[in-house]
Amino acid sequence: FRRVLFRSNIEYEEPAKFGDKLQIVSETVSFTKTSFLMRQDIKRNDELISLAEIHLVAVDKNGQPSKIPEEFKQKLEN
Repeated sequence: FRRVLFRSNIEYEEPAKFGDKLQIVSETVSFTKTSFLMRQDIKRNDELISLAEIHLVAVDKNGQPSKIPEEFKQKLEN
């Protein structure tokens, strides 16, 4: 099973600069049978500087949507 990016939405609150130490926190927001939505907070010194929503789709070797394996789903839910 493979994952492909379906949609990405990023809101930039503050710029990051070269050398900044960033913290990226990812969480899975929701699942369907073949896709899942993740939220990513990008922080610098505990200040939120960017927020992203990433929608990924599971596909088979032919690029067709496929069911997300239960084992993978359980890992993301924990």
